[in-house]
Amino acid sequence: KATVSVLNWRRGCARVQGPDHPQAMDLILSQFNLDSPLPTFFEMRAQEELMPILGGAFRYGLTVTAQRVIPLSKVLPWADEMFALLWAGMDYKFLTAIDSTFSEHFYGLTRVVAPPNADINKDLEDGKVQMYPRLTKKDRVLSVLASVLLPYLKHRLSELMRKIREDEEQPEESRVYRAAWCRAFAKVYPWLHFLLEGATLVYWLRYLFEAPWWSGFLQSRRILLRRLEMSDYTALQSSKHITFLERTGQVILWMIVVFRVLEWWNSTETSRQDDVGTTGDPTDPTALIPPPPPPPEIAHLAGEDSTLCPLCRHTITNPTLNAASGLVYCYPCIHQHVEGASEDPVTKQHTTLYHLRRIYETSA
Repeated sequence: KATVSVLNWRRGCARVQGPDHPQAMDLILSQFNLDSPLPTFFEMRAQEELMPILGGAFRYGLTVTAQRVIPLSKVLPWADEMFALLWAGMDYKFLTAIDSTFSEHFYGLTRVVAPPNADINKDLEDGKVQMYPRLTKKDRVLSVLASVLLPYLKHRLSELMRKIREDEEQPEESRVYRAAWCRAFAKVYPWLHFLLEGATLVYWLRYLFEAPWWSGFLQSRRILLRRLEMSDYTALQSSKHITFLERTGQVILWMIVVFRVLEWWNSTETSRQDDVGTTGDPTDPTALIPPPPPPPEIAHLAGEDSTLCPLCRHTITNPTLNAASGLVYCYPCIHQHVEGASEDPVTKQHTTLYHLRRIYETSA
């Protein structure tokens, strides 16, 4: 039988010995140990994905609210920038108070700086990592830039690349991204993306094999992430910032719950609308849908930019499909027009509010 020994711990790695359990099992067991000062790979990935999830919830909540409060639709194109500012301010507040970002504190982690001549592996075994110094002001500012600005730029570049690829499928005369820099960017971006993702993968694999650094930025600043201990929690309770931090965490968690309820409500509403006939009683789900009339001639729209709203002639925000005509408009534009005229503004087909279908884009 295999025997488990805890005599030699490195980042809490359990040594499994026996003829049927090679040393490669060390890698697996090290990722389920909770006695190590350093978090496991799964903890690091979980805290890293928390803020992007909150960002998606923020954009979804803002979109749903804009459907009820029409003036908010004007700020929808700036949703990413708004969330990035909120994210940066919150992370800097947490880093200043307790040396951890919101997501790191949520998972019980904090940041420390390894001295230049420190033997990190030996200090991990001796439990000296807890005595490493706190972050400097420069470390905090750079940490905010690395955790907020870099993901924001990565998301924006990915969106730009997606738009350029979609624009290439349009006729030459209707293309928007025809400048030379767009063609150069389309050639350079795949290689840049490959290098960034490749470097990230290398650091993840190294972390799995017991390297202490999670990313190139953390290694360049010699910043380690370690678990909070009871002494850390005791010190936090006496901090003057703890009330604000606890309330912030509670508000964000409630925001997630509210957004999930809104998502369920809207999916239920959409499902109900799908069962409603175009001429019958809206409350009767058994109303039959009559065959649609032949489509009118809309040749004058051929070759136009599909990203522009046929009503306001600006870039579509909060896209909404008119199921009666198959055309996509801004939600405020088509909602106000149908409420007043009960017809599609382009095809003149009879249209009710039950024909309007909101289109939700998945985030990259």
